[in-house]
Amino acid sequence: MTELLFLTNSYIKNFEAIVLEVTDEGVILDKTAFYPLGGGQPSDRGTLSSQDESITVVKVVKRGREVIHVIDGEPPAPNTQVRGVLDWNFRYDRMRLHTAVHILCGMLYHNFLHYNAEEPVLVSGGEIYADKPGARIDFTLPSLTKDLAKKIIADANKTIHNGAAVKIDFISREKAEKIPELIRTKVNLLPKSVTDVRTVEIEGLDIQFDGGTHVKEIREIGEIKLVKTDNKGKGRKRMKIGLKEPSS
Repeated sequence: MTELLFLTNSYIKNFEAIVLEVTDEGVILDKTAFYPLGGGQPSDRGTLSSQDESITVVKVVKRGREVIHVIDGEPPAPNTQVRGVLDWNFRYDRMRLHTAVHILCGMLYHNFLHYNAEEPVLVSGGEIYADKPGARIDFTLPSLTKDLAKKIIADANKTIHNGAAVKIDFISREKAEKIPELIRTKVNLLPKSVTDVRTVEIEGLDIQFDGGTHVKEIREIGEIKLVKTDNKGKGRKRMKIGLKEPSS
């Protein structure tokens, strides 16, 4: 079983670990700060280094309770101590985007009447891009005009400008199942094997179940920009967004 360091601290840029196993897919470590592909967020990339060499981590995937680091090069032998280093610019950009998505989700869920919906708006799809900047999010909005999208983005940027802390916590599955609003997607993606649920709270705005990486303070996001809107059918009104750099 791999210890997932990013669950408690998304700001770990490098770490020391021991190689537990080498498979046909890649390298399994006793602990990792690399985020594996999942939940609409791309996996991290970076390097694993030992005394002998440094190899590139091109992708990270989860297989049950283990995390496999897919590498480009000769893998280190089991029991080797390695140093993992994340491509921090790539990770931090995705942290900012992921937190921006949470703000949009929270606004549309809690203030749905303000955005011409008759019931709380859920997420019906989404992806933070790995090969280019930005993200797409599909919502169960009844309609999404460009003017409405601009209003949503403007409201989100006002929230970001005001600032708020982002807090991580863990609660029991039993307790989580009594709080239905923690699940903000149209399909419940919480595996049955999960006994402790990780929550992400943006103070004063929203709290939901999530296993991804986020910034500590929403001002770190900078500013959301609207790239495009699309109508993908009933229950799938899409916004494509990007980020402007935070002001210094």
